[in-house]
Amino acid sequence: MRDCRRAQEQAILRVARRHACLCCADMELEAYTLRQTAQLHAVDYVILAGYFVTVFAIAIYASGRCRLTRSAPRLYNPATVRLDDTSVHSDSGSDSGGETGSEQALQQHEDSVAATTKDQRRAEKYFLADRAMTWVGVGCSLFMSNIGSEHFIGLAGSGASSGLAVSTFEWFASLTIVVMLGYVFVPRLLKTRIQTLPELLTVRFSAASGRLVACTTIIGAVATKICVTLYSGAIILRVILGWNAAASLSFLLGVTAIYTLIGGLYAVVLTEILQTILLFAGGLPLVVLAFQKVGGWSGVVAYYSNLNMAYKLHLFNRSESTTQEPFPWPGLLFGLVWMEIWYWCTDQVVVQRVLAAKTRLHAQGGCTLCGFFKLFVPFLMVFPGLCARILFADVVESDPNLAYPMMVASILPRGLTGLMVSAMLAALMSSLASTFNSTSSIIVFDFYRAWRPEASGASLVWVGRASTLVLVVVSILWIPIVTHVSDELYVYIQSMISYLAPPIAVVYLAAVLWRRATATASVWTLSMGMVLGLARLILEVVFIALGSPRLFQPLSFFVYANFLYFAILSAGLSIVSMVSISLFSTPTDEAKLARFYGTGEAVGDVDCHPSTQQAEGQHHQLHVSSVSHKPDTFKHPASPLSWVETAVRTLSAALIGCVASVVVHFA
Repeated sequence: MRDCRRAQEQAILRVARRHACLCCADMELEAYTLRQTAQLHAVDYVILAGYFVTVFAIAIYASGRCRLTRSAPRLYNPATVRLDDTSVHSDSGSDSGGETGSEQALQQHEDSVAATTKDQRRAEKYFLADRAMTWVGVGCSLFMSNIGSEHFIGLAGSGASSGLAVSTFEWFASLTIVVMLGYVFVPRLLKTRIQTLPELLTVRFSAASGRLVACTTIIGAVATKICVTLYSGAIILRVILGWNAAASLSFLLGVTAIYTLIGGLYAVVLTEILQTILLFAGGLPLVVLAFQKVGGWSGVVAYYSNLNMAYKLHLFNRSESTTQEPFPWPGLLFGLVWMEIWYWCTDQVVVQRVLAAKTRLHAQGGCTLCGFFKLFVPFLMVFPGLCARILFADVVESDPNLAYPMMVASILPRGLTGLMVSAMLAALMSSLASTFNSTSSIIVFDFYRAWRPEASGASLVWVGRASTLVLVVVSILWIPIVTHVSDELYVYIQSMISYLAPPIAVVYLAAVLWRRATATASVWTLSMGMVLGLARLILEVVFIALGSPRLFQPLSFFVYANFLYFAILSAGLSIVSMVSISLFSTPTDEAKLARFYGTGEAVGDVDCHPSTQQAEGQHHQLHVSSVSHKPDTFKHPASPLSWVETAVRTLSAALIGCVASVVVHFA
């Protein structure tokens, strides 16, 4: 049956070429494909229905986990009980009344803190899954929050048109997740117990730095993440299923909004564990069948060698001019790192999963698990694109975005087609859910709570849900635009990330690694970096609209330079700005640095679950005001590594070795 369909497709191409141009042939083939792929088998619909039923069941279960009983009433009047006064009223009236009264006041304060903490946990349960995620949840959630429908379309399309070089983004990400996120950022993030990434800059530098990044994150989430996800989702629905894109996307947005609103991050994480299983269960058979169709890896090498395109099977192509390549090797080596650090270490959508980890070891173990998953992404998505170039050469040459949908529609048997479609829709929903939850977290914690510091946990949750609804409405309004978007705009949006990422990555690295970095330098570096990126963006629009006007000819290199080269330029200028302004500005107060970097036991090494810790600020105030002592500057001696930590570090080292081996093999 499959061979018959393939023969019919080739016949359509031959007939169309006799009577019309190649474009008409491609349009005819696409119309034929749509007529065929719109007919899913009953088993495929059963699998799709089962997936959506499971998602709703997870949402209902997670909603129960997010509920908390109403907080206990305040047990004392803070206006009459003074913790810094040892002469607190005591019912005993004896000489030991001061001591007894002090103990009663301390107990009352601890009870009150417990009640306040319980109210605060309403927000943490919704936005951070109660900080109780284990390494499996962290790893799967990190992975699926990154993998969206744009990966199926974009990675396979780039693999079909540009070759294996795009795999560098995924394999370098494995190193970034483990080394930078797991062992540089995670200890600091968990120690400060922040709720959002912009809050880290607020604590380390100033509110201006945090809000500047918060605004950029919100705008970027709406303008890039949502738009790109919906665009690629429209291609999947149109080409594979033959469904109306606008109606189908509205339905998927509604389902995503329901389980995100009801269950918060906990529902998102549970759903993403299911989606990870679906991705590998559907993706691995597709890769195996694709290589069987083309004669294995040797068949791929033979095909590209016969067309003098063997260079496309290497990560770092040095055989052609680097100015003409979409992924030049100097840019991959020196420019990609800043985009990876920005995405994996400073983007709220991704790092929110790490903030919800139960302990530091669970966070680092999740990073290692995600790194292993990322190692397989090129095999699941880029390599099918290489095979699609062989099997559907005419279609893929005219529109590379059809590479993966054509593979799914043509070579998968019944049952596996429904499983793979479920995985692709799951990736779309996972990306949207992550964006909704993380963006609403920024709105709540970086803006609403700054405006109303006394807001209760319940009100924070309701504001977060309202923010999610607004984002859903904005997404629905995007649909008419997305369904008519061009490939140029898709690439344009992807490139926009490189325009804004380097200065943010530099500032976060300075915040975590360099004590001499100042708030003044952070604001100036962020501002200048974003102005530079917007200048490139605006000039690119002008050049496209006006066709390289003579007035702007001296700026042609700045506009037409590869986006990876621009990332190198932006990162270099940001580093110079951060270092020079920091050295010539007033140093940060040492007490503030001590609170941020810490001098005692690392909080990240202990349980991060709120039920085992009091509210940090009130707990610190309790000890400072009730007991006279000197600041604790004693550094606890390093304890022997537990077998769990040894295992995590061993697996991390093994992952680094695997990535190095793969990169060397395909370099």
